[in-house]
Amino acid sequence: MSLRHYLFSLIGALILLLTLVQLFLVYWIDRNLAQEVNEQAKLLSERVVEFAFNDVEIHVEELSGEQARVIHLPAGNKQTKMVIVPDDNEPFETNVHVFKEKIEIDEESSLKHADKVLVKKRLAKLFESLEQGESNGATTFVQKHPDSHGFSFEHSVTTSETSQSLIHSIQLMILVCALLALIFAYWLSAQFNKPLSALKKGFEALANQDYSYRIKPQGVNEIKQTMVQFNAMLSTLGELKQVEQHYKETAHLAELGEVSRGLAHTLRNPIHTIGLSIERLANNHLTESQRVELVHTIQAKIAHIDNNIKSLLTLTTNGIERDQNVPVLAVIQDIVLEFKSAQVKPQRFDIDVSINLHITGAESEIRSILHTLIINACEANPEDGTVIINAKEQSNCIAVAVKDEGKGLDDAIAQRLFQPHVSSKPEGAGMGLYIAKRITTLHYAGNISLENRVDHHGCIATAIFSH
Repeated sequence: MSLRHYLFSLIGALILLLTLVQLFLVYWIDRNLAQEVNEQAKLLSERVVEFAFNDVEIHVEELSGEQARVIHLPAGNKQTKMVIVPDDNEPFETNVHVFKEKIEIDEESSLKHADKVLVKKRLAKLFESLEQGESNGATTFVQKHPDSHGFSFEHSVTTSETSQSLIHSIQLMILVCALLALIFAYWLSAQFNKPLSALKKGFEALANQDYSYRIKPQGVNEIKQTMVQFNAMLSTLGELKQVEQHYKETAHLAELGEVSRGLAHTLRNPIHTIGLSIERLANNHLTESQRVELVHTIQAKIAHIDNNIKSLLTLTTNGIERDQNVPVLAVIQDIVLEFKSAQVKPQRFDIDVSINLHITGAESEIRSILHTLIINACEANPEDGTVIINAKEQSNCIAVAVKDEGKGLDDAIAQRLFQPHVSSKPEGAGMGLYIAKRITTLHYAGNISLENRVDHHGCIATAIFSH
Protein backbone atom coordinates (compact mmCIF):
# COMPACT_ATOMS: atom_id res chain seq x y z
CA MET A 1 0.00 0.00 0.00
CA SER A 2 1.36 3.42 -0.95
CA LEU A 3 1.79 6.36 1.42
CA ARG A 4 -1.12 8.15 -0.23
CA HIS A 5 -3.49 5.30 0.62
CA TYR A 6 -2.18 5.17 4.18
CA LEU A 7 -2.80 8.90 4.67
CA PHE A 8 -6.25 8.77 3.09
CA SER A 9 -7.22 5.76 5.20
CA LEU A 10 -6.06 7.47 8.40
CA ILE A 11 -7.74 10.82 7.73
CA GLY A 12 -10.86 9.14 6.34
CA ALA A 13 -11.17 6.97 9.45
CA LEU A 14 -10.95 10.06 11.68
CA ILE A 15 -13.58 11.86 9.59
CA LEU A 16 -15.95 8.89 9.73
CA LEU A 17 -15.43 8.61 13.49
CA LEU A 18 -16.24 12.29 14.00
CA THR A 19 -19.29 11.96 11.73
CA LEU A 20 -20.62 9.01 13.72
CA VAL A 21 -20.09 10.90 16.98
CA GLN A 22 -21.96 13.93 15.63
CA LEU A 23 -24.84 11.80 14.37
CA PHE A 24 -25.06 10.11 17.76
CA LEU A 25 -25.12 13.49 19.50
CA VAL A 26 -27.91 14.70 17.22
CA TYR A 27 -29.87 11.54 17.92
CA TRP A 28 -29.32 11.96 21.68
CA ILE A 29 -30.39 15.60 21.55
CA ASP A 30 -33.49 14.64 19.56
CA ARG A 31 -34.54 12.04 22.10
CA ASN A 32 -33.83 14.24 25.10
CA LEU A 33 -35.52 17.24 23.50
CA ALA A 34 -38.72 15.25 22.99
CA GLN A 35 -38.61 13.99 26.54
CA GLU A 36 -37.94 17.48 27.92
CA VAL A 37 -40.81 18.98 25.93
CA ASN A 38 -43.08 16.22 27.16
CA GLU A 39 -42.12 16.85 30.79
CA GLN A 40 -42.65 20.59 30.47
CA ALA A 41 -46.01 20.07 28.78
CA LYS A 42 -47.20 17.74 31.53
CA LEU A 43 -46.09 20.17 34.20
CA LEU A 44 -47.87 23.03 32.49
CA SER A 45 -51.00 20.93 32.04
CA GLU A 46 -51.08 19.98 35.70
CA ARG A 47 -50.83 23.61 36.73
CA VAL A 48 -53.57 24.71 34.32
CA VAL A 49 -55.92 21.93 35.40
CA GLU A 50 -55.20 22.63 39.06
CA PHE A 51 -55.98 26.27 38.54
CA ALA A 52 -59.20 25.49 36.68
CA PHE A 53 -60.21 22.89 39.26
CA ASN A 54 -59.86 25.36 42.12
CA ASP A 55 -61.55 28.18 40.24
CA VAL A 56 -64.85 26.55 39.22
CA GLU A 57 -67.63 24.78 41.03
CA ILE A 58 -68.19 21.20 40.00
CA HIS A 59 -71.20 18.91 40.32
CA VAL A 60 -70.96 15.24 39.32
CA GLU A 61 -73.98 13.44 38.02
CA GLU A 62 -74.17 9.67 37.48
CA LEU A 63 -75.81 8.43 34.27
CA SER A 64 -77.95 5.41 34.84
CA GLY A 65 -76.89 2.24 33.08
CA GLU A 66 -73.75 3.78 31.65
CA GLN A 67 -70.16 3.77 32.74
CA ALA A 68 -69.97 7.55 32.59
CA ARG A 69 -70.28 10.65 34.72
CA VAL A 70 -71.58 14.13 33.89
CA ILE A 71 -69.69 17.02 35.46
CA HIS A 72 -71.59 20.33 35.63
CA LEU A 73 -69.34 23.36 35.55
CA PRO A 74 -71.22 26.60 36.41
CA ALA A 75 -70.02 29.77 34.71
CA GLY A 76 -72.02 32.91 35.34
CA ASN A 77 -75.62 32.34 34.30
CA LYS A 78 -74.67 29.34 32.18
CA GLN A 79 -73.62 25.81 32.94
CA THR A 80 -71.07 23.68 31.07
CA LYS A 81 -71.51 19.95 31.09
CA MET A 82 -68.44 17.63 30.74
CA VAL A 83 -69.08 13.98 30.03
CA ILE A 84 -66.16 11.65 30.95
CA VAL A 85 -66.41 8.47 28.90
CA PRO A 86 -63.83 5.61 29.22
CA ASP A 87 -62.98 3.96 25.90
CA ASP A 88 -62.96 0.13 26.10
CA ASN A 89 -61.20 -0.39 22.78
CA GLU A 90 -58.32 1.85 23.76
CA PRO A 91 -57.88 1.39 27.51
CA PHE A 92 -54.94 3.79 27.80
CA GLU A 93 -56.55 6.69 26.02
CA THR A 94 -58.92 9.01 27.85
CA ASN A 95 -61.17 11.21 25.77
CA VAL A 96 -62.87 14.15 27.47
CA HIS A 97 -65.60 15.72 25.39
CA VAL A 98 -66.86 19.13 26.40
CA PHE A 99 -70.39 20.18 25.44
CA LYS A 100 -72.09 23.50 26.01
CA GLU A 101 -75.76 23.53 26.76
CA LYS A 102 -78.10 26.27 27.76
CA ILE A 103 -79.42 25.05 31.12
CA GLU A 104 -81.03 27.13 33.74
CA ILE A 105 -79.49 26.55 37.12
CA ASP A 106 -80.43 27.57 40.56
CA GLU A 107 -78.13 30.17 42.06
CA GLU A 108 -78.39 28.43 45.40
CA SER A 109 -77.09 25.12 44.08
CA SER A 110 -73.65 24.15 45.21
CA LEU A 111 -71.21 21.36 44.65
CA LYS A 112 -71.03 18.71 47.24
CA HIS A 113 -67.69 17.96 48.73
CA ALA A 114 -67.87 14.28 47.71
CA ASP A 115 -68.36 15.22 44.06
CA LYS A 116 -65.31 17.44 44.10
CA VAL A 117 -63.23 14.71 45.70
CA LEU A 118 -64.41 12.27 43.02
CA VAL A 119 -63.33 14.56 40.18
CA LYS A 120 -60.00 15.24 41.84
CA LYS A 121 -59.29 11.51 42.12
CA ARG A 122 -60.19 11.08 38.48
CA LEU A 123 -57.78 13.80 37.40
CA ALA A 124 -55.02 12.41 39.63
CA LYS A 125 -55.47 9.01 38.04
CA LEU A 126 -55.29 10.59 34.60
CA PHE A 127 -51.97 12.34 35.31
CA GLU A 128 -50.57 9.22 36.96
CA SER A 129 -51.23 7.25 33.79
CA LEU A 130 -49.41 9.92 31.80
CA GLU A 131 -46.37 9.80 34.09
CA GLN A 132 -46.16 6.00 33.86
CA GLY A 133 -46.30 6.08 30.05
CA GLU A 134 -49.53 4.13 29.86
CA SER A 135 -51.01 6.28 27.13
CA ASN A 136 -50.63 4.85 23.66
CA GLY A 137 -51.01 8.15 21.94
CA ALA A 138 -52.29 11.36 23.48
CA THR A 139 -54.65 12.68 26.15
CA THR A 140 -56.79 15.54 24.91
CA PHE A 141 -59.23 18.02 26.43
CA VAL A 142 -61.25 19.46 23.58
CA GLN A 143 -63.50 22.50 23.79
CA LYS A 144 -66.34 21.89 21.36
CA HIS A 145 -68.13 25.23 21.46
CA PRO A 146 -66.55 28.65 21.18
CA ASP A 147 -68.77 30.07 23.92
CA SER A 148 -68.22 27.26 26.36
CA HIS A 149 -66.02 27.45 29.42
CA GLY A 150 -62.95 25.20 29.11
CA PHE A 151 -59.39 24.72 27.90
CA SER A 152 -57.30 22.63 25.45
CA PHE A 153 -54.34 20.40 26.30
CA GLU A 154 -52.33 18.00 24.14
CA HIS A 155 -49.77 15.47 25.40
CA SER A 156 -47.41 13.73 22.93
CA VAL A 157 -44.12 11.84 23.23
CA THR A 158 -43.07 12.86 19.72
CA THR A 159 -41.63 16.13 18.60
CA SER A 160 -43.31 18.36 16.09
CA GLU A 161 -42.82 18.20 12.35
CA THR A 162 -40.71 21.36 12.47
CA SER A 163 -38.34 19.83 15.01
CA GLN A 164 -38.09 16.60 13.02
CA SER A 165 -37.34 18.59 9.86
CA LEU A 166 -34.62 20.51 11.69
CA ILE A 167 -33.06 17.28 13.00
CA HIS A 168 -33.11 15.72 9.53
CA SER A 169 -31.53 18.84 8.05
CA ILE A 170 -28.74 18.72 10.63
CA GLN A 171 -28.10 15.04 9.92
CA LEU A 172 -28.03 15.65 6.16
CA MET A 173 -25.64 18.56 6.65
CA ILE A 174 -23.31 16.37 8.73
CA LEU A 175 -23.27 13.67 6.04
CA VAL A 176 -22.60 16.20 3.27
CA CYS A 177 -19.77 17.77 5.28
CA ALA A 178 -18.30 14.31 5.91
CA LEU A 179 -18.39 13.53 2.18
CA LEU A 180 -16.71 16.84 1.33
CA ALA A 181 -14.11 16.18 4.04
CA LEU A 182 -13.35 12.75 2.55
CA ILE A 183 -12.91 14.29 -0.90
CA PHE A 184 -10.61 16.93 0.57
CA ALA A 185 -8.65 14.25 2.45
CA TYR A 186 -8.13 12.28 -0.78
CA TRP A 187 -6.96 15.42 -2.60
CA LEU A 188 -4.67 16.35 0.30
CA SER A 189 -3.10 12.88 0.43
CA ALA A 190 -2.55 12.98 -3.33
CA GLN A 191 -0.89 16.40 -3.10
CA PHE A 192 1.29 15.25 -0.21
CA ASN A 193 2.29 12.11 -2.13
CA LYS A 194 3.30 13.91 -5.36
CA PRO A 195 6.73 15.13 -4.19
CA LEU A 196 7.49 11.79 -2.59
CA SER A 197 6.61 10.00 -5.84
CA ALA A 198 8.95 12.35 -7.69
CA LEU A 199 11.71 11.58 -5.19
CA LYS A 200 11.05 7.87 -5.65
CA LYS A 201 11.54 8.19 -9.42
CA GLY A 202 14.72 10.15 -8.77
CA PHE A 203 16.14 7.40 -6.57
CA GLU A 204 15.19 4.81 -9.20
CA ALA A 205 17.16 6.81 -11.77
CA LEU A 206 20.04 7.02 -9.29
CA ALA A 207 19.95 3.24 -8.83
CA ASN A 208 20.17 2.87 -12.62
CA GLN A 209 23.15 5.28 -12.61
CA ASP A 210 21.25 7.90 -14.61
CA TYR A 211 22.90 11.00 -13.19
CA SER A 212 21.32 13.32 -15.77
CA TYR A 213 17.83 12.85 -14.31
CA ARG A 214 16.32 15.87 -12.55
CA ILE A 215 13.15 16.22 -10.47
CA LYS A 216 10.94 19.32 -10.31
CA PRO A 217 10.92 20.90 -6.82
CA GLN A 218 7.37 20.98 -5.41
CA GLY A 219 5.43 20.71 -2.16
CA VAL A 220 6.16 22.54 1.09
CA ASN A 221 9.43 24.39 1.63
CA GLU A 222 11.17 21.53 3.44
CA ILE A 223 10.38 19.03 0.67
CA LYS A 224 11.29 21.57 -2.02
CA GLN A 225 14.67 22.12 -0.38
CA THR A 226 15.19 18.35 -0.20
CA MET A 227 14.47 18.03 -3.93
CA VAL A 228 16.90 20.84 -4.75
CA GLN A 229 19.61 19.12 -2.70
CA PHE A 230 18.78 15.81 -4.39
CA ASN A 231 19.33 17.39 -7.83
CA ALA A 232 22.62 18.85 -6.59
CA MET A 233 23.64 15.42 -5.32
CA LEU A 234 22.90 13.90 -8.74
CA SER A 235 25.06 16.54 -10.40
CA THR A 236 27.91 15.85 -7.99
CA LEU A 237 27.61 12.10 -8.48
CA GLY A 238 27.64 12.59 -12.25
CA GLU A 239 30.87 14.55 -12.00
CA LEU A 240 32.39 11.94 -9.69
CA LYS A 241 31.34 9.22 -12.12
CA GLN A 242 33.19 10.98 -14.92
CA VAL A 243 36.27 11.35 -12.73
CA GLU A 244 36.04 7.69 -11.76
CA GLN A 245 35.73 6.66 -15.40
CA HIS A 246 38.75 8.76 -16.30
CA TYR A 247 40.68 7.24 -13.41
CA LYS A 248 39.72 3.73 -14.51
CA GLU A 249 40.85 4.45 -18.04
CA THR A 250 44.13 5.82 -16.75
CA ALA A 251 44.61 2.84 -14.42
CA HIS A 252 43.74 0.48 -17.26
CA LEU A 253 46.32 2.09 -19.51
CA ALA A 254 48.91 1.83 -16.74
CA GLU A 255 47.96 -1.78 -16.23
CA LEU A 256 48.31 -2.49 -19.94
CA GLY A 257 51.73 -0.89 -19.80
CA GLU A 258 52.75 -3.26 -17.00
CA VAL A 259 51.30 -6.21 -18.88
CA SER A 260 53.08 -5.20 -22.06
CA ARG A 261 56.40 -4.96 -20.29
CA GLY A 262 55.82 -8.33 -18.70
CA LEU A 263 54.79 -9.80 -22.03
CA ALA A 264 57.88 -8.39 -23.71
CA HIS A 265 60.03 -9.97 -21.01
CA THR A 266 58.10 -13.23 -21.36
CA LEU A 267 58.46 -13.34 -25.12
CA ARG A 268 62.10 -12.37 -25.15
CA ASN A 269 63.43 -15.55 -23.52
CA PRO A 270 61.35 -18.03 -25.58
CA ILE A 271 62.17 -16.20 -28.80
CA HIS A 272 65.86 -16.21 -27.91
CA THR A 273 65.65 -19.96 -27.14
CA ILE A 274 63.84 -20.59 -30.43
CA GLY A 275 66.52 -18.64 -32.33
CA LEU A 276 69.31 -20.66 -30.76
CA SER A 277 67.51 -23.93 -31.50
CA ILE A 278 67.06 -22.99 -35.14
CA GLU A 279 70.76 -22.14 -35.45
CA ARG A 280 71.66 -25.54 -33.99
CA LEU A 281 69.28 -27.27 -36.40
CA ALA A 282 71.32 -25.80 -39.25
CA ASN A 283 74.32 -27.77 -38.03
CA ASN A 284 74.70 -30.89 -40.15
CA HIS A 285 76.61 -32.76 -37.47
CA LEU A 286 73.56 -33.21 -35.17
CA THR A 287 72.17 -36.63 -34.59
CA GLU A 288 68.52 -37.44 -35.19
CA SER A 289 67.72 -37.55 -31.50
CA GLN A 290 69.29 -34.12 -31.02
CA ARG A 291 67.23 -32.72 -33.86
CA VAL A 292 64.03 -34.16 -32.36
CA GLU A 293 64.87 -32.68 -28.97
CA LEU A 294 65.47 -29.25 -30.52
CA VAL A 295 62.17 -29.45 -32.39
CA HIS A 296 60.33 -30.29 -29.13
CA THR A 297 62.02 -27.35 -27.44
CA ILE A 298 60.94 -25.01 -30.21
CA GLN A 299 57.37 -26.33 -30.03
CA ALA A 300 57.24 -25.89 -26.26
CA LYS A 301 58.46 -22.31 -26.48
CA ILE A 302 55.99 -21.50 -29.22
CA ALA A 303 53.18 -22.96 -27.07
CA HIS A 304 54.42 -20.86 -24.15
CA ILE A 305 54.32 -17.71 -26.27
CA ASP A 306 50.85 -18.61 -27.54
CA ASN A 307 49.50 -19.08 -24.02
CA ASN A 308 50.85 -15.71 -22.91
CA ILE A 309 49.29 -13.98 -25.90
CA LYS A 310 45.94 -15.67 -25.22
CA SER A 311 46.05 -14.54 -21.61
CA LEU A 312 46.74 -10.97 -22.67
CA LEU A 313 43.91 -11.05 -25.20
CA THR A 314 41.55 -12.46 -22.58
CA LEU A 315 42.35 -9.60 -20.20
CA THR A 316 41.99 -6.82 -22.77
CA THR A 317 39.08 -8.10 -24.86
CA ASN A 318 35.79 -6.18 -24.53
CA GLY A 319 32.28 -7.21 -25.50
CA ILE A 320 32.58 -10.86 -24.45
CA GLU A 321 29.27 -12.62 -23.84
CA ARG A 322 29.28 -14.14 -20.36
CA ASP A 323 25.95 -15.95 -20.42
CA GLN A 324 27.14 -19.41 -21.48
CA ASN A 325 26.75 -22.51 -19.31
CA VAL A 326 30.34 -23.76 -19.36
CA PRO A 327 30.79 -27.44 -18.31
CA VAL A 328 33.62 -27.47 -15.77
CA LEU A 329 34.57 -31.14 -16.24
CA ALA A 330 34.86 -30.81 -20.03
CA VAL A 331 37.15 -27.76 -19.74
CA ILE A 332 39.42 -29.51 -17.20
CA GLN A 333 39.66 -32.67 -19.30
CA ASP A 334 40.55 -30.61 -22.38
CA ILE A 335 43.37 -28.82 -20.50
CA VAL A 336 44.73 -32.13 -19.16
CA LEU A 337 44.63 -33.67 -22.64
CA GLU A 338 46.48 -30.67 -24.07
CA PHE A 339 49.19 -30.99 -21.42
CA LYS A 340 49.64 -34.72 -22.02
CA SER A 341 49.88 -34.24 -25.76
CA ALA A 342 52.77 -31.77 -25.32
CA GLN A 343 54.83 -34.53 -23.56
CA VAL A 344 56.58 -31.97 -21.41
CA LYS A 345 56.61 -33.93 -18.15
CA PRO A 346 54.73 -37.09 -17.23
CA GLN A 347 51.99 -36.41 -14.66
CA ARG A 348 49.04 -38.24 -13.12
CA PHE A 349 45.70 -36.52 -12.68
CA ASP A 350 43.03 -37.26 -10.06
CA ILE A 351 39.84 -35.47 -11.15
CA ASP A 352 36.75 -35.34 -8.93
CA VAL A 353 34.24 -33.10 -10.71
CA SER A 354 30.54 -33.69 -11.34
CA ILE A 355 29.49 -33.90 -14.97
CA ASN A 356 26.49 -31.66 -14.20
CA LEU A 357 28.55 -28.82 -12.74
CA HIS A 358 28.41 -25.65 -14.88
CA ILE A 359 29.71 -22.10 -14.55
CA THR A 360 27.86 -19.22 -16.21
CA GLY A 361 30.35 -17.07 -18.10
CA ALA A 362 32.66 -16.94 -21.11
CA GLU A 363 34.36 -20.23 -21.93
CA SER A 364 37.62 -18.56 -23.02
CA GLU A 365 37.96 -16.75 -19.67
CA ILE A 366 37.10 -19.79 -17.55
CA ARG A 367 39.47 -21.91 -19.59
CA SER A 368 42.28 -19.34 -19.15
CA ILE A 369 41.81 -19.27 -15.35
CA LEU A 370 41.72 -23.06 -14.92
CA HIS A 371 44.59 -23.49 -17.41
CA THR A 372 46.82 -21.23 -15.28
CA LEU A 373 46.09 -23.16 -12.07
CA ILE A 374 46.51 -26.64 -13.61
CA ILE A 375 49.68 -25.85 -15.60
CA ASN A 376 51.27 -24.17 -12.55
CA ALA A 377 50.55 -27.32 -10.52
CA CYS A 378 52.06 -29.53 -13.23
CA GLU A 379 55.18 -27.38 -13.42
CA ALA A 380 55.56 -27.38 -9.63
CA ASN A 381 55.18 -31.18 -9.43
CA PRO A 382 58.08 -33.56 -9.82
CA GLU A 383 58.01 -36.14 -12.60
CA ASP A 384 55.26 -38.71 -12.18
CA GLY A 385 53.64 -36.48 -9.59
CA THR A 386 49.89 -36.34 -9.03
CA VAL A 387 47.69 -33.29 -9.60
CA ILE A 388 44.42 -33.50 -7.65
CA ILE A 389 41.54 -31.49 -9.13
CA ASN A 390 38.13 -31.26 -7.48
CA ALA A 391 35.21 -28.88 -7.83
CA LYS A 392 32.00 -28.54 -5.84
CA GLU A 393 29.02 -26.25 -5.71
CA GLN A 394 28.51 -24.34 -2.48
CA SER A 395 25.64 -22.13 -1.28
CA ASN A 396 26.35 -19.17 -3.56
CA CYS A 397 29.44 -20.10 -5.53
CA ILE A 398 31.45 -22.83 -7.25
CA ALA A 399 34.90 -23.65 -5.89
CA VAL A 400 37.59 -25.33 -8.03
CA ALA A 401 40.66 -26.56 -6.10
CA VAL A 402 43.95 -27.76 -7.66
CA LYS A 403 46.51 -29.52 -5.41
CA ASP A 404 50.12 -30.33 -6.34
CA GLU A 405 52.97 -32.23 -4.66
CA GLY A 406 55.70 -29.68 -5.17
CA LYS A 407 57.93 -27.82 -2.73
CA GLY A 408 55.24 -25.35 -1.72
CA LEU A 409 55.28 -21.56 -1.67
CA ASP A 410 58.25 -19.46 -0.69
CA ASP A 411 57.33 -17.06 2.09
CA ALA A 412 59.36 -14.33 0.41
CA ILE A 413 57.05 -14.14 -2.60
CA ALA A 414 53.83 -15.67 -1.23
CA GLN A 415 52.29 -12.24 -0.54
CA ARG A 416 53.23 -10.89 -3.99
CA LEU A 417 52.29 -13.79 -6.25
CA PHE A 418 49.25 -11.97 -7.69
CA GLN A 419 51.24 -8.89 -8.67
CA PRO A 420 52.62 -8.56 -12.20
CA HIS A 421 56.18 -9.79 -12.91
CA VAL A 422 56.31 -11.92 -9.73
CA SER A 423 57.12 -15.60 -10.27
CA SER A 424 58.95 -18.45 -8.53
CA LYS A 425 59.87 -20.09 -11.86
CA PRO A 426 63.17 -19.23 -13.60
CA GLU A 427 61.50 -18.61 -16.95
CA GLY A 428 58.18 -17.35 -15.58
CA ALA A 429 56.94 -13.90 -16.49
CA GLY A 430 54.78 -13.59 -13.38
CA MET A 431 51.64 -12.72 -15.38
CA GLY A 432 49.56 -15.92 -15.24
CA LEU A 433 48.17 -15.64 -11.70
CA TYR A 434 47.86 -11.87 -12.00
CA ILE A 435 45.71 -12.09 -15.14
CA ALA A 436 43.66 -15.01 -13.77
CA LYS A 437 42.81 -13.15 -10.56
CA ARG A 438 41.94 -9.97 -12.44
CA ILE A 439 39.46 -11.84 -14.62
CA THR A 440 37.95 -13.66 -11.65
CA THR A 441 37.42 -10.56 -9.52
CA LEU A 442 36.26 -8.28 -12.34
CA HIS A 443 33.79 -10.53 -14.16
CA TYR A 444 32.84 -13.35 -11.78
CA ALA A 445 32.74 -11.63 -8.36
CA GLY A 446 35.13 -14.30 -7.15
CA ASN A 447 38.68 -14.73 -6.00
CA ILE A 448 41.80 -16.89 -6.33
CA SER A 449 43.82 -17.99 -3.34
CA LEU A 450 47.11 -19.92 -3.13
CA GLU A 451 48.40 -21.50 0.07
CA ASN A 452 50.55 -24.38 1.27
CA ARG A 453 48.87 -27.67 2.07
CA VAL A 454 48.40 -28.71 5.67
CA ASP A 455 50.63 -31.76 5.22
CA HIS A 456 53.36 -29.52 3.70
CA HIS A 457 53.42 -31.60 0.52
CA GLY A 458 52.84 -28.92 -2.08
CA CYS A 459 50.23 -26.19 -2.23
CA ILE A 460 46.59 -25.76 -3.12
CA ALA A 461 45.17 -23.16 -5.50
CA THR A 462 41.44 -22.37 -5.22
CA ALA A 463 39.31 -20.40 -7.68
CA ILE A 464 35.89 -19.12 -6.52
CA PHE A 465 33.19 -18.32 -9.09
CA SER A 466 30.06 -16.63 -7.68
CA HIS A 467 26.68 -17.53 -9.13
